[in-house]
Amino acid sequence: MGAKILFSDVASWRFGLTLFHCLKYYLGGLFGYLQFGSSAQGNVLLNYPLTPFILTLIGLFTFDVIVSYPLANFPVRLALDYILFSTQYHERRVSKNAQIRRLWTYSFVGYVICATVGAFVTDLGTLFTITGATTNTLLSLILPPMIFLKLHKDGHVKADKDAFTSWFLQVSSWIVIIIGVVIGVAGFIIEMLSLAGVPV
Repeated sequence: MGAKILFSDVASWRFGLTLFHCLKYYLGGLFGYLQFGSSAQGNVLLNYPLTPFILTLIGLFTFDVIVSYPLANFPVRLALDYILFSTQYHERRVSKNAQIRRLWTYSFVGYVICATVGAFVTDLGTLFTITGATTNTLLSLILPPMIFLKLHKDGHVKADKDAFTSWFLQVSSWIVIIIGVVIGVAGFIIEMLSLAGVPV
């Protein structure tokens, strides 16, 4: 019972953080486009002269990313650990120390990948477009319904006592997964074509 409450609380925090960051990025992009039009750069802060105020904003943005990254990814790491080691969870032989080591490993690998990409990629606008088409659709549209379906199948989530509601939630989860795959593949293909110089 305690684990289910913990997972529910973490999911609520995850949803709240995701909503907050989505609104923040969408509003930043909207106001940047409204102010600079089509000449807005991928990072809106680069359109401004590097005054102390703008440098402070860049520092605050960097701090926000550093602090929010572990919070936003904790449920993802926990769900990944559950998916990879579900038999241990079912048989209730999950070693707390082993689980903590695995979560630290997932975090370390994620940080190494991010740092490597940040060090070697010069045009982050292209990278953001590709990752937006692939990783963001995977994290936002594909993985949540897949996790729901996995938890529902294993009996950890009781969708509802009504059979129709349970069926509806499962079908709608598959519809969201299909839409996410279509959006991800289409966005990736469009970006690759535009990088190759093909008019889209």
